[in-house]
Amino acid sequence: MIDPCLPFEAEIVDRVEESEHIFTLRLRLTDPGQHEAYRFRPGQFNMVYLYGVGEVPIVPPPGAIANAIYRAVGVRMGQLPMTPARILKKMGVI
Repeated sequence: MIDPCLPFEAEIVDRVEESEHIFTLRLRLTDPGQHEAYRFRPGQFNMVYLYGVGEVPIVPPPGAIANAIYRAVGVRMGQLPMTPARILKKMGVI
């Protein structure tokens, strides 16, 4: 049985224009075993995406840490990693 929560590689074999802003992609799983075992039910949703396309590199912790350092010791850190030695150097202690 195929785990429905795991992603599977597929290729687009057709694109059908449903309206001006809606289209349907017809897909084929690239692995023959997965292709044979896969069953689609009407109304079923399939998420389609391309690896690395449209993915936003969100990394909020470094900004929050830099702000916390600024509030604590009054220096702005603009380089990673924010090591104790770099903080002390920026403060003029070492």
